[in-house]
Amino acid sequence: MRLFVAIDIPTHTKNELISGYSEVKARLDTEGRGAVKWVQPQNWHITLKFLGEVPEKLYERCTSILTSCAHQYTPFKMRIRHMGCFPTPKRPKVLWAGVEEAVETLSPMSACLEEAFEEIGIAREERGFHAHLTFGRVKKFAPGMAQAVVDCLSTRVQSDWFEVRNLNLYKSVLTPKGPIYSLIFKASLADR
Repeated sequence: MRLFVAIDIPTHTKNELISGYSEVKARLDTEGRGAVKWVQPQNWHITLKFLGEVPEKLYERCTSILTSCAHQYTPFKMRIRHMGCFPTPKRPKVLWAGVEEAVETLSPMSACLEEAFEEIGIAREERGFHAHLTFGRVKKFAPGMAQAVVDCLSTRVQSDWFEVRNLNLYKSVLTPKGPIYSLIFKASLADR
């Protein structure tokens, strides 16, 4: 099973982000001529840990880890606030919307997951954690895209605050039309 741990984006928050997303998408589709593979809003989430291919025999260990890490944190509020890209605007590979205010919760939460999953043989992420919502992945770099990306970074992308109450384990099935995500386990954050 191909798995990842994520925070869901509520429907009302997705609706708030559609305008900025559509503006960025229209601009880069014009400049990039299909160079970006866009993530559909129904698939938006904040990934805390990508597990990759995990044998089914480890499923219960995965849910146990998720529950244990979730119980170390209380519900918190966050919002989506600005546009960004990895690694640089001159050669972007990922276009994203950033998270505000929850970094002091999300970073240690991600570290908890990294450490616990490493104990069952799932490799740590080599890159540092940076909370974000992926809007699109650049598949081929087209002329004129660098300036278009720089221009898009000033696009207003902002949501109201929303509450996070769960950590979610998703199964991802890759298809020619894009990934299909299925929620397979939900762990509640601690109520204190």
